[in-house]
Amino acid sequence: MGLTGYARNLDDGSVEVLACGEQQAVDQLMAWLKSGGPRSARVDRVLVEPRGVAEYKGFSIRY
Repeated sequence: MGLTGYARNLDDGSVEVLACGEQQAVDQLMAWLKSGGPRSARVDRVLVEPRGVAEYKGFSIRY
C-alpha cells in the first residue's frame, strides 16, 4: 500500500494504527479494517482521527 506508520496493541486489548501516505492508500487501509482486517482479528469498530502529517520510515508493529 505504500504506507508508513505503525500498529500497536494497547493495554485495553484494542489496536492503534497510525498510517501516513497517499489518501487513496489510507482509504484502502480503512476499508480493509472496516471489512474485518486480518483473519486472526476481530474488528468491532474503527475510529478515525485525522492528524497532521508525520514522517515515519516504513511501517512497524509495536508491542
